[in-house]
Amino acid sequence: PIFREHIYWLQKQNFTAAESFWKYQLQGFTSPTPLVVDGLPDNPKSEFRHGEAWRYVDCQTTRTLRKIAETHDLTMNSIVMGAWAILLHRYSGEEDIVFGATRACRKSSIPGADGIVGTLINTVPIRAKLTGETSALSVCKDVRQTWLAMRPFEHTPLTQVRGLSEVPPGLPLFETLVVFENYHLDEAMR
Repeated sequence: PIFREHIYWLQKQNFTAAESFWKYQLQGFTSPTPLVVDGLPDNPKSEFRHGEAWRYVDCQTTRTLRKIAETHDLTMNSIVMGAWAILLHRYSGEEDIVFGATRACRKSSIPGADGIVGTLINTVPIRAKLTGETSALSVCKDVRQTWLAMRPFEHTPLTQVRGLSEVPPGLPLFETLVVFENYHLDEAMR
């Protein structure tokens, strides 16, 4: 298959069922979850309003996280997204969290999409509800269930999803984005 075939397939999609899913997922959510951290400029009109952060995890911690994921039927992606939801909860004080996440969208497209050269990803909102009493494992499991449930709807354009939300016009649906990449490179690629 070639990328053009995926685009043709995408153009033929009917997002009616997706509308119900996304309305349900975002029902009652009315404002983006801020990432509030010390050290941000005092002037809200400052030019510094976005950024990118990279953090590397050492091998021992990675092994421990992989073991936790395996033991609890999770993925590393769900652990990272669960951790991000907890971080947003702690920094913002919000209990209803929404952030963006990218999906590869290769398993729900045309046959052979894994072999297509081209970008098939889509950005979707992830919602987590938690309190100070919610366990980290519970947050990760909830995020994992949400992630699995959205597979049939992962191709819905973000602009359409945003339009189905209750967030007022002029505000973004989310202010942070998690991009998790889990490459399985063979020895030649390494």
